[in-house]
Amino acid sequence: NPFKDNSTQRCVAVCPSNPDYYAYDTDKVCVRVCPTGLYASDQVTRICTDFCNSWLTFRDETTNRCVDDCPFPYFADNSTYKCVLG
Repeated sequence: NPFKDNSTQRCVAVCPSNPDYYAYDTDKVCVRVCPTGLYASDQVTRICTDFCNSWLTFRDETTNRCVDDCPFPYFADNSTYKCVLG
């Protein structure tokens, strides 16, 4: 599934890390921020996904990214795998 990389105007199989882009499958384009409800996944697949697929990775709704550690004042909820306000 090729994606349009706006930084190079080329089709790519994996979106680049510089600039920091992730693949948005619906529009087949690389984006800097995943749309609401989707989260930037790991640095290998670099896709926007509706869940974070790595164990102990949490959905950060402030940045739409999968994160290892939630930003203050949020904490990691191990039951939902989301960053929640403490």
